[in-house]
Amino acid sequence: MSTTLFYFHKIQKQITIDHCLALSITFITFFVFSPAINYDFVWDDASYLLNDAAHLSPDFISNALTQPFLSSYYRPIPTLWIYAEAHYTSASTVWMHTTSIMFHAFNTFLICIISINIVKRYSLNKTSKSILILVAGLFFGLHPATIESAAWISGRFDLLLTSFLLLALYADTTIIKASTKALTVGFCFFMAALCKEMALGFALMLPFWHLLTLNRKLKLNISTSRSFLSSPELKTYCSIFLFGLLYLVIRYKTTGFNFSNVAASISLFDHSMLVLKAIGIYFRAILLPFINLSPTHHQDFPIPVTDITSWSVVLLLSIIIILHFSLKTHKLTYFILAIAASLLPVVHIIPLTIAGNIVHDRFLLFPIVVFTLLSLTLVAQNYQHISTRSRIMGTLLAAILLTVNTINTNITLPLWKSDLALWSWATKVDPKSGIAKLNYVISLCNAGMPDEALPLINEHIDSFSESEKSANIILTKAICLEKSENFKIAEDTFMLALEYKIMNKEEYARILRGIARTQLKRNKLDDIEHLLDKSQSLAPYTHATYYNYYLYYVATNEKQLAIEKINIAITLATTKAQQDYYREVKQDFIDTPSMNSPSK
Repeated sequence: MSTTLFYFHKIQKQITIDHCLALSITFITFFVFSPAINYDFVWDDASYLLNDAAHLSPDFISNALTQPFLSSYYRPIPTLWIYAEAHYTSASTVWMHTTSIMFHAFNTFLICIISINIVKRYSLNKTSKSILILVAGLFFGLHPATIESAAWISGRFDLLLTSFLLLALYADTTIIKASTKALTVGFCFFMAALCKEMALGFALMLPFWHLLTLNRKLKLNISTSRSFLSSPELKTYCSIFLFGLLYLVIRYKTTGFNFSNVAASISLFDHSMLVLKAIGIYFRAILLPFINLSPTHHQDFPIPVTDITSWSVVLLLSIIIILHFSLKTHKLTYFILAIAASLLPVVHIIPLTIAGNIVHDRFLLFPIVVFTLLSLTLVAQNYQHISTRSRIMGTLLAAILLTVNTINTNITLPLWKSDLALWSWATKVDPKSGIAKLNYVISLCNAGMPDEALPLINEHIDSFSESEKSANIILTKAICLEKSENFKIAEDTFMLALEYKIMNKEEYARILRGIARTQLKRNKLDDIEHLLDKSQSLAPYTHATYYNYYLYYVATNEKQLAIEKINIAITLATTKAQQDYYREVKQDFIDTPSMNSPSK
């Protein structure tokens, strides 16, 4: 009993006002993002939770660990988490959104705890320390660029990546024993890499982090080389390198190395302009996130020679170089280099793009961490040299920025409520984005507005050459035609989609189901069962296939088979789809009490 009381009092002493402040900031962050708990699946969520439904496979654990995610990504930890969560909650949007917001709140808490570790190294009064921790925690927690990761279930990859990298930074700032620190930081880096490839940015950033936080200068001479070889940081770098090799071996053995190098043929100058523009947009989004937030950031290639953003980055780099050598502002240099290094995997050094987008807001999660913590470090290191007037002005500017960020977050968050809200916004702020237009069309159809969607999809299709068209675009038009009850034309369009490039087997299965549905509407029953059998073999855990079986057997008056298929559909369906199926079944000849209750 006395031992328990001893440890209780010891813990009590370690818990300070700043720790209570950290918890308060965490709860504020959760509260601000809590409306997203009731949001729908949006964007890619439907691809693997509804269309593919791989989480319903009895082998979902081994599949998540050994197979690529969405064809080419190897991200086993978040994939397994999402699959397990969807499997055991019937893909409950409430549960899954709650988990995402909790992860974001947890990351905010880690920011605050690391901030506490940083500020206690310096001679600051308690009020100043608390203010710095408050600003750092709220800046990250309520930053508008974090919305995409926190409010979108598919943003879980970036949330988990950031969690492990924050744990690595926490270990780096708290663990004293060099070997223990190296092993812990290396392991956290390895876990982050298993969440997302962007973990590479941590390894590139860490040397600059150490130079700034440990208040060192980079000098290339024999004495500093000897000092580095005997430093505890070298053990950490070696640990990260070895864990990185382990990750590469595992990735190669499971999925190989797959990249979509769409911009590989561009010239060196165009490639440089692409990199510079991406860096410029990301830095602008960190500092002024209320200017160009969007789920898409379309960019026509090549970048124009007169592009202001690219040349602004060149100007900024020139100023930093001049200041570094003339005024010896090495801390500012390390600060900029650390942020740039954290962004390096996503600024097209290898020219990778996703659907023509030059940047993505979710990629900013860890760079915002770096910016926040190193800004805090710079202020804490120089606090004694800052005049009282400058401190007051800085506090006011921070308060204004936090207020603007909070307002912007509250305005932007509801735009992720549904596909219709999301893509209506995206098409306004990024009208050139093909992915925004296509998803807006789909959302209009799903919202019961196919007549509004058809002119848009026709215009979108006409903007492509024949060689650029894909099955997905034609499939979208077919769904619009089906929703507007043009079943003959819809069937022909579904058939036409088969002549174009199909991305994966799930897309092929969707086309076959579309043909089956339109034939059923036209009372052409001969091929429907065969089409559904093939669709089921391609995507065996998709509840829509079994629902289509149900409709077919209702039409052919085969009651027992209809009951069997609708029970499977209900078992595989999300909670919302289960309710929809029950409502529809009540209108048909099948008696709902005779059916099995949904289960997992």
